[in-house]
Amino acid sequence: MAQRIHAWARLARDLDLDKLERMTSVITLDEALDTAERILAGQIRGRTVVDVNA
Repeated sequence: MAQRIHAWARLARDLDLDKLERMTSVITLDEALDTAERILAGQIRGRTVVDVNA
């Protein structure tokens, strides 16, 4: 548990949030299956967030 706490603290300190935002895309739940296929095919890189409320 101590290693996890240390790792999360380091992420909070060292992670460039601007870079994280630039590599993040938000999709709707309706887009999830198509996007998942594209991720598995290597066509999408970065972080994909599914907005289940959209």
